[in-house]
This record gives sequence, C-alpha cells and structure tokens, in this order.
Amino acid sequence: MPQRAQTYPLQLPLKSLSFGQRIQLPGISESKNLKWKEELNKAADRYHEIGAWVAVVFNLVFSLNDYFVIPEEWFRFFVFRAGVSAATLVALLTWRRYRFPSAYMIFVPYVLICIENAYMWSYMEVADFQTHTLAYMAIYIGAAMLIVWQYYFSVAVVTISILANIIFLKANSQLTLNEIMTNGGILVGSVACFSVLLIQTRYRLNKREIIARLQLAESKRILQQQKEIIEENHRDITDSIRYAEKIQHSMLPDPGLLTEMVSESFVFFKPRDIVSGDFYWFHNSGKHVTIATVDCTGHGVPGALMSMLGHSLLSRAVVDNHETDPARILDFMRHGVIQSLKPNGTDAAAGGMDMSICVINRETSVLSFAGAFNQLVMVRNTEATQISADRMPVGAYQGKDHEPFKTQRVNIEPNDRFYMFSDGITDQFGGPKNRKFGPKQLREFLSQIHHYPMHRQSEMIKHQFNNWKGNEEQIDDIVMIGFRV
Repeated sequence: MPQRAQTYPLQLPLKSLSFGQRIQLPGISESKNLKWKEELNKAADRYHEIGAWVAVVFNLVFSLNDYFVIPEEWFRFFVFRAGVSAATLVALLTWRRYRFPSAYMIFVPYVLICIENAYMWSYMEVADFQTHTLAYMAIYIGAAMLIVWQYYFSVAVVTISILANIIFLKANSQLTLNEIMTNGGILVGSVACFSVLLIQTRYRLNKREIIARLQLAESKRILQQQKEIIEENHRDITDSIRYAEKIQHSMLPDPGLLTEMVSESFVFFKPRDIVSGDFYWFHNSGKHVTIATVDCTGHGVPGALMSMLGHSLLSRAVVDNHETDPARILDFMRHGVIQSLKPNGTDAAAGGMDMSICVINRETSVLSFAGAFNQLVMVRNTEATQISADRMPVGAYQGKDHEPFKTQRVNIEPNDRFYMFSDGITDQFGGPKNRKFGPKQLREFLSQIHHYPMHRQSEMIKHQFNNWKGNEEQIDDIVMIGFRV
C-alpha cells in the first residue's frame, strides 16, 4: 500500500522576553514585526485615558474626605486638588487633540497627585498622617492597575514623590523622622516600590499577550495559505486521477459483452480508490473464450499503472499470439512483467500480479484454468468446489521465476457456475467480530445463491459485501466475475 506523506505541525514557540528585547515574529517582515508596539500603544491609550478621567473626577471627590477629616486645612487642600485636576484635564484634552504618547499624558496626574499628597501629608498630625497613608497607598496600587508603560516612568514618579515628601515634610511637618517612618512612611515607600514592579509586570504581560496573539494570527494566516495550496493541489491531483479513471474504464471491456460469449454472467468491479489495481479482461476468438481477473500489486495510482502493463501483456498473449493455454499465458505475462520491471538485469521493484484465467473451448465444452494465487470456484449441484491456483504471482518470486504455471481442465456440465475473484472481497474486514470475510464463507454463500440468475447473484453479493463491511473502510480493490456456460 502506498504510504501517506507525513505532516509536521507548525511550531511558533513564544520564548521568554526580557525588557528591551527585539521580537521577531517568524515568517513576517520587520514592518509587521513592529505591529505589537502599535497594539500595545492602543491598549495603553485606553487605560491611560480612563486613568486620567478617574484622576480628574475622584481627586475632587476626595475633597469631601478632607472636609470631614481635616476641616481646618480643607480649603487649602481643595485649591491644590482643583489645580491638579485642572492640569490633568488640560493634559487629557491636549492628548485627545494631538495624540502624543499617552504615557506622557498620564504621567502628569500621577506625579501631581503624588506631590499633592506629599504636600497634604506635611500639614497633618500623627493620627491624620496614619489615615492619609491609606490614600497614598491607593494612588500607587490604583495606578498599577491602569498604567501600561516602561519602567523608567514609574521610577521617575517614585523618585519625584520621595523628593516632594522630603521637601514638604521638612518645610511644614512638626513630626520627627521616627514618627514619619513608623506611622506610614515605611509602608508607603514599600508600596511605591511594589507599584514599580507591578506596573512593569503588567507591561510585560500585556506585551507578551499581544505578541502571542499576533503570532497566532500569523500562524493562522500561514496555515490558511498552506490549506489553500494543499486544496488546490488536491483538486489538480484529483482531476488528473479522475481523467485517469476515464482512461482506465475505456480500456475495460463492456460487461455486457461477456454475456454474449457465455450463457449468463456478471462483473462486480469496485475500486478502493478512484482508479484500480484490479481489472477484468475477456476475449472471444470464436472457438475459445478467454476470461481473466487480475489483481496488480498496490491500489490507486500505483496499481492502475501496473494494470496498464497487465492489460497490454494479456492482449499480446491472447490476441496477438493466439495463445489458448492459460498456463502458457501466465508464463508469457510473468516474463513480460519481469523484463518490464527489471531492465538491463537490474533488481526488479517489488511488483507483479495475482490473477486467475479461464479459457473455454466451445467445441469440447472444456474449461481450462490456471491461477497465480487467485483460485477458481465452481458450484455444481449445490456444492462449491475450489480449484486451487499456483502459489506464485505473475512476477519475480522467491526463485520460482522459471517454474511453469499449471493448467487444470474441467469438463463443463449443464448448470455449472464458475466464479473468479481477487482477494479484495475475501480479505475485507467486518462482521460482528471484525474479521476477514474469508474464502470459505464466500464459497458457502455462493453455494446458497448459485441457482439465482447471474444478475440477481451480483446484487446479492454486493449486498452481502456491504453488510459485512459495515462502517469499516474498504481495504483493497475488488473484481469478481461469475458466469455460466
């Protein structure tokens, strides 16, 4: 059987990425390789715009908290908050108009709110200082959830925030360094550092997700292209094989002609693929009728090529050379096969034919049979008898190349039925135990139906075969001829 070509999955591994590493997507140009930056910038723009609007609105809303917690400093803090919100709104509207990198736009409120909180901290007593620590932490954590940018922006924000705290606390706060650090300074500093890592981790995750998505899209595009190429090639190959099928069928004789040569007959021909390695052949020379079923090595295209050789050799032996002895026909064909597959004395490829051939002498009512592995079944008086074939093919085989085939002769009696077939039907798996149909079961079935007209037998054999096969694949080509002289 011809082997199927192996296929290999398309592998596009996503390696671990380090910051600043240039990503090269497989199979695409450098311009497309930069697309991940565009996608990442679009995602960052969405997050940063949301973050800026949150800063504009909620920074003013938190003035209510200032009013109830530190009423004496409320107005001063409100003015500072209003200024920060106004500056953030200006940055937001400017960005929406000019579309500069959104990282610079969100940098403005992030830095200003950190400075704002440093200023407010510097006017608080210990109790208020502890309460405001939570608000300061919320800034860093909230920013980490909405900001997508390079790590140096985060480092710049944290650095500016630390400097602002040092300046304002030194200028305005009455608290000692120990009180500042123990009542929130250490915690806020830790959260600030953590926010740098969190933002950078989120940046990398977004980057990897986009790159992976682009790689997947590119893989799908390549697979789609390959699928289209394969489908086009498959159509071309199938069209060629369909045309070869027409050529092969044109070489097969019309089954109706066999009925004109004998009393009754049928031909059951069922290729496994489009073209077949099995074929049937018959010829009427007047006194002799020659009938053959041939099973070439392989099936599909390789088998069909062998069948062309077999058809040619049969025609030369019977039509051109007027040979009427089945064994001598097989000897002639074997010599032709070996010479065709082993030119100039080189080793022959593994190839040949199994076949059965009958020559009917109309004047003497004698059927002469010779077979290469393929037997002949005769049903006489409800009893199916196997007429065995030689255990060698028409081709090179284990040193038997020069051993002649043997002819067996049968005196034809009224109502004798004869059946020739390839092993495609007997080797078919199926039935309740998924076993081969087998020669014995076929003989038993033929003995049960032999009394029906040949055309009816053909329908019954096809029905039996399909029932036996069920959902199993047809494993080989099938050819079968039944006739009554």
